[in-house]
Amino acid sequence: MPLLKMLLILIIYLANNHVTSAAIDGPCHHCVHRTQEPHVTRLCPAGHYWDNTTNNCRQCEHDTYLKDDYTCDHCDVPDEYFHEKTIKPCNITSNTLIGCEEGYFRTLDPGLSCDCQWICRPCDICGVSSNMFLNYETRPCTLFSNTVCCGSRDLVVDGDGNCASPDGSFPYPARLPDVSPGGRASTVGTVGGVTDGGPARNGASITMSSFIFIAQPQIALRRIISART
Repeated sequence: MPLLKMLLILIIYLANNHVTSAAIDGPCHHCVHRTQEPHVTRLCPAGHYWDNTTNNCRQCEHDTYLKDDYTCDHCDVPDEYFHEKTIKPCNITSNTLIGCEEGYFRTLDPGLSCDCQWICRPCDICGVSSNMFLNYETRPCTLFSNTVCCGSRDLVVDGDGNCASPDGSFPYPARLPDVSPGGRASTVGTVGGVTDGGPARNGASITMSSFIFIAQPQIALRRIISART
């Protein structure tokens, strides 16, 4: 008799606590009950969590969210010091979408190991600093990409984010004038419709090395200086 009573108690316990996988309709998606040792874990719809005191799914409190976990997490807050701003506010089912202030774009931080960690970097300005000879903004800065500066208004941006001629060729040569004191501008050769000009000041002719390639302006400039010395 005691053994039969123990078996009966065990059957009742299993019936109340062991729940096979079953889908229960929820407002956002299916709320699946599944058994996990040593306790039964009940998954609630997105934006809700399981309250053990009431044995019900409850909606996440203000400034918290739940996407696919068991407890509500605090919403992320943008850090103005690092030029971050809110793109989409946090709600009960999704975290805050954070972007960058105007003039900055999101990019992965090379100093961090995690691929999901990113920083806001200033957008490049065409014609300034390393873009000294790239005066034309071919593609503006966006939330996830930097400005693309090219050396001609006729260039386009290819699939890799590089400057290219409309027919897809790359690199694209641009004309560089004589920049010596008192010198006069001179062009060379016939490349892409550029006509040949006369010799530069002091009799130094400008050769094809005078062409500044979009990707290597410093190299071309050094070649010109070397040709004059």
